[in-house]
Amino acid sequence: MSRARRIMWVAAACLVMLPFASAAAAADSPLTLASQTAKYNAASNRVVFTIRFTRPPDFFTIDGLGRPADSFQYFIVGDPSAPYPLNYTSVIRGDEIRFDGLITIRNVDPPDADARAGGWGTIRGEVPYSLHGRMLRFSVPLALLTSQTSGTVDYLLETYSFGELGSHVEGSFALKG
Repeated sequence: MSRARRIMWVAAACLVMLPFASAAAAADSPLTLASQTAKYNAASNRVVFTIRFTRPPDFFTIDGLGRPADSFQYFIVGDPSAPYPLNYTSVIRGDEIRFDGLITIRNVDPPDADARAGGWGTIRGEVPYSLHGRMLRFSVPLALLTSQTSGTVDYLLETYSFGELGSHVEGSFALKG
């Protein structure tokens, strides 16, 4: 084997090994929350979400079962007295970042046949995000989350590492100008 071919082979092997290194790091340290906020901005009619994780997340590495190394989901509460999952109006899915680089917001029901949906409903919309180290930030038009226009919107935020729950927190944001 020529020297140039060996160098190309070693470089290719290194590129293949990089995801496994970050996957191993994710397995050693589950993705958990350091802090989070969700704030409604009446001027833009959007909700701004900010999550600070305990370590930088890896949204793109997957395991043999197709589960991302790290993920999160926001469950937006609609009717808390309804049975699960109908108590939610929408789900913000960090699981789907790896497909097109956007955060997907889905209906809860009926389940979408798309394998990316993870058993959730059809897409309500998608939004861009910014990730700087451990800090994730994105904003969502209120209409993609809920039809509610006043009061308080409750939610549940969960983090996952290869499908295993890392942390969860309940929160709310007020719809006032």
